Amino acid sequence: MPQAPIFESTGVGALPAPAQPVLHKAVDVWLVEDHALVRMATSQALESWGCKVMQWEGMPPDSVIESAATPPHALVADYRLSGDATGLDVARRLRSRWPGLPVAIITGDPGIDIHEVARLGNIAMWQKPVLPSLLINWLAEIGEPAAERSAPALRPVVDKPGTIGLS
Repeated sequence: MPQAPIFESTGVGALPAPAQPVLHKAVDVWLVEDHALVRMATSQALESWGCKVMQWEGMPPDSVIESAATPPHALVADYRLSGDATGLDVARRLRSRWPGLPVAIITGDPGIDIHEVARLGNIAMWQKPVLPSLLINWLAEIGEPAAERSAPALRPVVDKPGTIGLS
């Protein structure tokens, strides 16, 4: 059963979570997740942080992509989607329209081809379950819309065990 990437449990005697950054402006996030409960939980968390969320089970329709007046600030997508599609396919399609679009891929799949991720460049990739602090910190770093942002040089980093990031 897929694990929800957003909410973490706190047991008796757990230390309080460190303060999370505040999003100083609304962040438009396109969320692509094929599991309905995970999509709902992720969307609720994003909205609670002040994000405006558009969500899909799979690839957003071409009509939506082409008619969007402004690009989203970020794409958050599951790696494995229904059928043969992946979050990287969605990222590739959206970046054909908005080349600087920040992308976070969340996965439960340990066998991802890191070379495929590197070819797209500037992808944050996290293994499920994702701590909310990772996602909100990433969103807080996103400044201007993708159309006004230049893609930085690819620099592979390992955030912590089990977490791979490319920035």
